[in-house]
Amino acid sequence: MSVPRLELQAAVLGTRLMNAVKSGHSMETEDAILWTDAKTVLRWICSTHRRYKQFVGNRVTKILESTDASQWRWVPTADNVADKATRPQGQVDFSQKSRWMCGPKSHRRFSEYNRLLRTMTWVLRFVCQCRRQQHEHGKYGLTAAECAEAELVLVRVAQREAFPDELHRLYANRPVQPTSELKGLLPYLDDLAILRASGRIDAALCLPYGARRPIILTHRHPLTDLIVRHYHVRMKHQNVNATITEIRMKFWITKVRRVLQRVIRNCGVCKLQRATPTPPLMGSLPEDRLKPGGWPFEYTGLDYFGPLLVTVGRRQEKRWVALFTCLRTRAIHLELAQDGPMRKTGIGSYIDQEAPLTPNDLLKGTSNIPDTPAESEELPKPCETRKQ
Repeated sequence: MSVPRLELQAAVLGTRLMNAVKSGHSMETEDAILWTDAKTVLRWICSTHRRYKQFVGNRVTKILESTDASQWRWVPTADNVADKATRPQGQVDFSQKSRWMCGPKSHRRFSEYNRLLRTMTWVLRFVCQCRRQQHEHGKYGLTAAECAEAELVLVRVAQREAFPDELHRLYANRPVQPTSELKGLLPYLDDLAILRASGRIDAALCLPYGARRPIILTHRHPLTDLIVRHYHVRMKHQNVNATITEIRMKFWITKVRRVLQRVIRNCGVCKLQRATPTPPLMGSLPEDRLKPGGWPFEYTGLDYFGPLLVTVGRRQEKRWVALFTCLRTRAIHLELAQDGPMRKTGIGSYIDQEAPLTPNDLLKGTSNIPDTPAESEELPKPCETRKQ
């Protein structure tokens, strides 16, 4: 039997196991997700033409009798936890922190604190339903009380992993060691077994309890990164001090400034805000602006701007202004053009290139040239005027 057919047999076995689990519990399940690491089996189940051989067709039919094609997912072989039992390599790790107990790392990662919090809230509600503990709002969405309880569960797990020695000494009613990083915070355990920091502002009843006795978290735990990133987005990517002030209304994070700066460096929105546009490369200057010597306005650039409203008597008229620019000295000359930019006279006039050209000559269309060429001489070339 080929490997894809063996994988299909495993999918049939998984469907039967799902049915057995459902029938063994009195609690009704709305949906179930089935995983396989065989893409061929996934194509067989999700295909629509159903033109298979008898072996494949019968088993695909059995699978679709109890499940739907949308319930099947693909998992990479490297993340398939079932291989630990079916294809063991040496000694298999079944400890509490093993992949068999905790699942693959790709399924344990959360990029947002709210998503992690809501997921934990749903897990706690499922545990309560399994223990036959009914909630008043069980038929509706998640409540604020349930989310607060899930947050305390996450905090307990993070503190248990980060401060095992400190918690052991506090449970025994002994102070923390002098070398502990929490020595200056005077930590204590509250009624819910949450590690909190003591302060001198207990009389400030205007502040919430979390600000007076904040929860202690370490900067090394992944939960801390999610919390800091959550407050960074919540504060609309403001400066470091404003975000730290908002964080300390509930949490006291060791070296929080370092964590927040790392979050800001990896934030895509902050990267766009800090980015500076690259200045474009300037093109080469024209040859007319690089010739040495000569007189002003030998090579002239002409442009118009307007219209400008000018009061004449009791009425207003439009006026345009001709802007002449010397391409060599960058000197400018302004002339009033009453009839607008359509009458650019003088641009195509034949004048001597060697004679000095004034802006007034270009505007009027005539040139005050002392030396006029004779009839036998060649006609002068048109004036070279370049718009800048």
